[in-house]
Amino acid sequence: MNLRETIIVNLKDRSYEIIIEEGLVEHWCREIKAVTKAERVFVIVDENVLGLHGERFRATLEASGLRWEIIPFRAEERYKNLETVSFLYDQLTEKKAHRHEPLVAVGGGIVGDVAGFVAATYQRGVPVIQFPTTLLAQVDSSIGGKVGIDHREGKNLIGSFYQPRAVLIDPGLLDTLPRREFLNGLAEVIKYGFIADPEILDFLLAEDGLKKGLSGQKRIRLIARCAGIKAAVVSQDEREAGYRMILNYGHTTGHAIEKVTGYSAVSHGQAVAVGMIVAAEMAHHLGKLNRDDVELHRRVISRAGLPIKLPQVEISALLEAMLLDKKYGTSNRFVLLEEVGRPVVVEGVPEEIVVKSLLATQEE
Repeated sequence: MNLRETIIVNLKDRSYEIIIEEGLVEHWCREIKAVTKAERVFVIVDENVLGLHGERFRATLEASGLRWEIIPFRAEERYKNLETVSFLYDQLTEKKAHRHEPLVAVGGGIVGDVAGFVAATYQRGVPVIQFPTTLLAQVDSSIGGKVGIDHREGKNLIGSFYQPRAVLIDPGLLDTLPRREFLNGLAEVIKYGFIADPEILDFLLAEDGLKKGLSGQKRIRLIARCAGIKAAVVSQDEREAGYRMILNYGHTTGHAIEKVTGYSAVSHGQAVAVGMIVAAEMAHHLGKLNRDDVELHRRVISRAGLPIKLPQVEISALLEAMLLDKKYGTSNRFVLLEEVGRPVVVEGVPEEIVVKSLLATQEE
């Protein structure tokens, strides 16, 4: 019997379930019917996922009694833009989609962000159900309602908060995930360990950084543990007025690294991994975090196969990119640790401390 975990994102009348179950792809339409009365669904899917799992998704749709349309697109960062959104609007209008018919986002974080943004804006809002197929999306981006697209000046600068009706997670779909994509998600798992649950770090060290992957109940429970942290944070602070900012640990520097390297040379997970080490160094230089915990960052991250050094980039370019990060506000703002499991948002970090922290992680 498959282990099933259910987590609630508690947002009063907009609350929803995160359902985690091995083999969920075989009966996912049943879950869709439970949260929407629509007779037709629009599946917006990563074309790579469609190639790998399309037959299984189609078989379930055909057996469900639902009418359905599948709309694939190329889910790469360079296509996370208004042109792709316009293409999806065209598809929906051509197929005469109405506002009660849900979109189902099947793929990684890019699909969830783009499909969620389309759902938030098409006919002033249609239901969306997230069906994440990457580790990053399963533990992080599919939960919490952040949707959006990129602008030439930065990632996710155009977007909204728009909660799904449900998040459906089948960990078995990770079996076909490329290692690079697995590492993107693993960086987020590590983030949860540092900001909220140090036992995750102990688990990762004991499992040799998951170099051999993960399966079965251990995989379901790790995903559930991370999803539970995200759900709890979102339930307290849906729109990032304060507490939710802790989820950005490592991301201010990480997003800057992605921008200055053109969003292709360095993956999101690699960038966030280095960003966490920069944050740890910053906290140490501010007298908040001891040196042992800084080195714990390096140990856990390197054991996972993620980088612990900045790529060859100009420090001045990183500083400029940070200023454009939407989380900065009027002064610089970083999520730092006072100790492992105790994050704090710090504003106005002196530039010399930021530079010193970046230099401490620079490749020699």
